[in-house]
Amino acid sequence: MTISIGELQKNIAILKTLQEPLEVIDKRTKKIVAIIYPTHQESITQRFKNRKSDIVIEDLESAIEKAQYENLKDEYDLSH
Repeated sequence: MTISIGELQKNIAILKTLQEPLEVIDKRTKKIVAIIYPTHQESITQRFKNRKSDIVIEDLESAIEKAQYENLKDEYDLSH
């Protein structure tokens, strides 16, 4: 959804019922000056805590080791 700065100022209550991101544009320059995302009752940290993680710690450690190896391989031009 897109709205101009003036329209938003006239009807700020739009923000209370926002269900999707809102692009705020400057009518003169036709540029986006802000994107407003809807908030939810549940905080971001609470949602993260409530979500089950698909990543197992061992998988994460393995991915870090692989990334470090790839970085060193590129840095020192190791090709084996």
